[in-house]
Amino acid sequence: WEADQKENAGLHLLIETQDGRVQGVVNMHTIDWGRSTAHMGYWLSTELQGMGVATAAVNWLTNFALTTMKLDHVDISTRVDNFKSRAVAERAGFSLRPEIIDTEWVPNEDATNYTQIPLCVYIRSADDRTPKYPLHLARPNYFYSSITNPSSRIHLSL
Repeated sequence: WEADQKENAGLHLLIETQDGRVQGVVNMHTIDWGRSTAHMGYWLSTELQGMGVATAAVNWLTNFALTTMKLDHVDISTRVDNFKSRAVAERAGFSLRPEIIDTEWVPNEDATNYTQIPLCVYIRSADDRTPKYPLHLARPNYFYSSITNPSSRIHLSL
């Protein structure tokens, strides 16, 4: 997260309860200023799920990205079988884009082999201006796969 902040390539917000307990996060962990797009992720504790908290947080950060930061597109990638996350994206005004193909690399138990899991890609775009790049150039296929690819990971031996 700190590297994202230093490089102006990410924005991470904590979701806290009134008593100060961290119960989730919503973030844009990859901002591509050149293509005017960002990749959004979110996590919420089971305690707060089903109350509209994740949808409100995603909606707020997306509006901030499209209006204040002047990004053209925000995307969310979810596993096909993650129906709760898909519902959050849809309630926050994102549209499923089946023409965009992506996967996530998931390690097996001992991290010696990886499996590619198909993802659903959702997009929300600014509607008050013409984007710098059309969507097919701003959000290429296999974007998330490229950042989770095991060959791009650093392995440390301690």
